[in-house]
Amino acid sequence: MGLSDDVLFAAFQHLMNSDAAELEFRAWIQDAPDLVPDFHQLQSIILKDKGHCVDRLFPALRYGRNVIDCFLAHHIFQSR
Repeated sequence: MGLSDDVLFAAFQHLMNSDAAELEFRAWIQDAPDLVPDFHQLQSIILKDKGHCVDRLFPALRYGRNVIDCFLAHHIFQSR
C-alpha cells in the first residue's frame, strides 16, 4: 500500500521547512528509480498542484524507505 497521499503531503511540508531539505530529498529520490527527471530537484515540486503530485510524483515515492523513515521520525516517533 505504501504511504497515502495525505501522508506524503505532510512529509513534504516537513521537508520544505527543513534546513537540510535538499540533502534529505536526494535520499528520497535514491529510492525512486521511476521518478521522472522533472522531479529530481526539490524546487521543481509545487505542492499546490495537488493533482500533479498525486498523479506523477507520489507514485514513485510512496514506497521509498527514506521517505517512510522520514515520515515516521518526524510525525509518528517525534520527540516531545
